[in-house]
Amino acid sequence: MNSEKDEVYAESIAILIGAVIGAGILGLPAVLDRNGLCVYVVITIIAFWIYYVTALATKRLMLYFRDVDRVYLGDIVELSFGKVGKYIVIGSLLFSFIPTLAAYFTAYFSLFTYLRIRGIYGVSLLFLICLFPMLVGLERTGKFELTITSLMLTTVLLIVVFLFPECNLKNVHFLPPPVTGTGMVNIMNAFLVMLFAMGAYMVVPETYKLLRHEHMTGKFRKVVAAGFGIPAIIYLLFSVAVVASMPGVNEIAPTSFNTFPLKVLGVNFALFAVATSAIAVTLAATDMMASDLGLNRLSAIPLLFIGAFMGLKRLSFIELLAIAACYGMLVPIAMILLTVIKKEVKIKKREKMQYLLCLFVVIAAMLLKTLTLLS
Repeated sequence: MNSEKDEVYAESIAILIGAVIGAGILGLPAVLDRNGLCVYVVITIIAFWIYYVTALATKRLMLYFRDVDRVYLGDIVELSFGKVGKYIVIGSLLFSFIPTLAAYFTAYFSLFTYLRIRGIYGVSLLFLICLFPMLVGLERTGKFELTITSLMLTTVLLIVVFLFPECNLKNVHFLPPPVTGTGMVNIMNAFLVMLFAMGAYMVVPETYKLLRHEHMTGKFRKVVAAGFGIPAIIYLLFSVAVVASMPGVNEIAPTSFNTFPLKVLGVNFALFAVATSAIAVTLAATDMMASDLGLNRLSAIPLLFIGAFMGLKRLSFIELLAIAACYGMLVPIAMILLTVIKKEVKIKKREKMQYLLCLFVVIAAMLLKTLTLLS
C-alpha cells in the first residue's frame, strides 16, 4: 500500500516537473547574463512563490466540485465570474499561443541559421511537426510526457557536465548593470521569461485530482514545492554553467556553444525542446477550441500560420516569451486569485493577505509590461 502511495507521490511531482521543463530554458542563460545572478535568483524566488500561492488557491477552489475529474481551469474561474470569467481565461490563453508559437518558430529559424541552413527551412519543418499531430488527432499521454521529460532532464545535466571544465565564475555578474530605462525593461522581461519557463499552473488541477483519488491531498503542498522547486534548481545550474563558460551568451543559448560535442548536444537539445513544446501548445490550442468553444480541431491552424509568419521576422525570442507570459499566464493567475478572494469569505486573514499580495504583484507586472509595449 505504501509503495503504491509512494508511486503516486513521485508521479505527481514528475507531472509538474514535466509541465515546467520546456523550451523556456533556452532563454534563461541570456536572462542571467544580462541581469546578474542576484536578479536571477530574486525573480526565480518570486516566480516560485506566485505559482505556489496560485496552486494553493486552485486546491481550495477544487473543493467546490464533487466530480473533480471534469474540472478544468476555466471551470474554476467560472465559480465567481460565470461564463465571462471562463472565456476571459480561454481568450487570454489562445492569444498567448501566438507569441509562444512565434518564439518557437524564431528559435528554429535561428538554430537552422546557426547550422548554416536557410532559416525558412527550419520554420517550415516546425510547421509540419506541429501540423502532423493536429491532422491525425494525436493526444497527449502521461507516459509519453514523462519519457520526454526524462530525456530533456538527462540532456540538460549532460550539457552542464560538458560545460563544467570550462566554467569560470568570474564571467558571472552577481549584480545587475546600472539601472536605466533599458535595464528596467530587461529586468521586467527577465521576470516574465522566468514565469514562462516555470509555467505549469494549468496542470495543477490534474495533480490535485491524482492525489485526491489516492486520498493523499495532505501531500499537495510538498508536491507543488518539489514540482516547481526542482526545475528552478536545474535552471539555475544550467544558466550558471552556460554563462560561466561563455559570457555574452545569445538569446537562444545553444547558438553560443563553440566546441563540437557541445554544439551537437546543445543544438539537438534545443531542436527537441522547441519541437515538443510547440506540439504541446498546438495540442492545447486544438483541445481548447474543440472542448471549450465547440470548434473543429483544425481551427487552430491559423495560429500556426501567424506564428510561422512572425518567426520569419526574426523577432526577439526573449521578448516573445515575455509577451506570452504576460497575457497567457498572468491573466489566468489573476483570475484564479480574484476567484478565491471573492469566493472564500471565511479564509484566514494571513492567507487572504498572501493572495492579495500575489494578486498585486501579478497585476503590477501586467501593467508595467503593457506600458512598456505601448511606449
